Amino acid sequence: MSANINEIAKETILELTKRNLLLTPENYTEVFNEVAKKHGRVTLTSDKLQTYISKLNNNINQDLKYRNIKTLDELIIYLITQVNNVKNQDDDKKLIHTYNILLKIIFQIFLKVPFKNIKEVVKNTYQPLTNNSIDVVKNIWQDKSKDILNELDETLEQAVKLGYKEEEDMLLFLNSLNKQELKEGIDDICLLLAPVIVYALTPSISETNSEISNFCEQITNNPLCISKNNFADAIKDFIQKRIDLDRAEITSSNKVLNDILGHISEKIGHILTMATTSAEKIQAIRSEIEKINSNDSAMQMIKAKLLAIVKSFESEIVDIKSKATSDFNVLDELKVKVSKLEQEITNLRSQSQIDFLTQLANKRLLEEKLKLAEDSFDRYNINYSVVFFDIDYFKNINDTYGHIAGDTILAQIGNIILSNIRKLDCAGRWGGEEFMVVLPHTSKEDAFKFAQKVRLLVQEQKFQYKNQQIVVRISGGVSDRLSFDSQEKLIEAVDSLLYSAKQAGRNQVKC
Repeated sequence: MSANINEIAKETILELTKRNLLLTPENYTEVFNEVAKKHGRVTLTSDKLQTYISKLNNNINQDLKYRNIKTLDELIIYLITQVNNVKNQDDDKKLIHTYNILLKIIFQIFLKVPFKNIKEVVKNTYQPLTNNSIDVVKNIWQDKSKDILNELDETLEQAVKLGYKEEEDMLLFLNSLNKQELKEGIDDICLLLAPVIVYALTPSISETNSEISNFCEQITNNPLCISKNNFADAIKDFIQKRIDLDRAEITSSNKVLNDILGHISEKIGHILTMATTSAEKIQAIRSEIEKINSNDSAMQMIKAKLLAIVKSFESEIVDIKSKATSDFNVLDELKVKVSKLEQEITNLRSQSQIDFLTQLANKRLLEEKLKLAEDSFDRYNINYSVVFFDIDYFKNINDTYGHIAGDTILAQIGNIILSNIRKLDCAGRWGGEEFMVVLPHTSKEDAFKFAQKVRLLVQEQKFQYKNQQIVVRISGGVSDRLSFDSQEKLIEAVDSLLYSAKQAGRNQVKC
């Protein structure tokens, strides 16, 4: 007979305690699914996860097993990565597949044109590309490229004189074919991913809010919006909001539980006090009975029975005190665990406001600090400044040295900024390679001095990765709140000043 939901829930709590895992929504869901599966029960989350996975192809299924994907959140992050990989053409297999299609079409066209050199190369390289054959094909084409280009130039010059534009038509055709091939693959993944994201964004413990509901409705009505460049950041923000809602609900439940434990502790303490008092009274009664001295057999029998009853009462009271003391100790342990859990939730909430790579504030915390600065400005006319920094030619750094090198540079620049701000300031990663610093009680002149100091520190810093020195420079934009009618205009202006610094040659700060 399979266990019911209450039994599975109890076993889940025990298993979490046994594994020393925190009672978070993610841990609870994962362990609950494991326990339910052990008892032959299939949960809605587990069932949906398997349903979505079953719709994916065999290669992705194998990859999911290898990566040990167990939750919908993990599946979403994986599929988003796949979408980005397809869109950015980072996947070698996808690229090779696309290039094979293009090369096949190009070769078929080339075989029909009267170019001797092209036909010769096409016949020697007309084969599917693989990782091993790319260099061979490339070398063959490079060896004959000069002859091919000369032949093409002569033919195209004659065609242009006659009014034809075959070269332009060819490029347009190949470009549209490439875009169509990639778009179809992205659209298919978006249609599959949309319902999974909507389901995962629904809070598992707390009630959903209007912001999350509106976002889910947008995805449902237009699944292709998932392919937009900023969607990955948006889904991360909303997943974090959903997690925060669940954590807030757990925190509230923990408080109620703590209050209940305190009330029970008081009751048990009262029982212990009463049991101690009762034990003392029974001992007094026992002494009085033992003082009875009579030779009458009936009286002796009554005395023996009374002493037996008193002994039974004493035994009962000892058991009650022992049980109450044990329960009292268990309650103390539970209160300690609840207190630790509340502290862990507080720590996790703090961590959710920090950018893992740079250890600076994330965009969400920056927005909170901007709101606080704006409130102070509205109430007390306290000025504040905003600084934007952006790493110059960061894409070239990533392309030349790799993304790990780029991440290392981001972390080091984050440390430079963090080491040069006051306790009341807030520095964070605004997005990509862009940083923001909020400086309360600071004029734009002082903020400009700060920005210049940071720029010079970065310029003087020797950035190294795998024994290679990398030249890194930053540009900046600075202004203050008194210079604008609203915070929105201030941020737009600082962003424009940063752009002006880039246009003016980079490695400078505009104010």
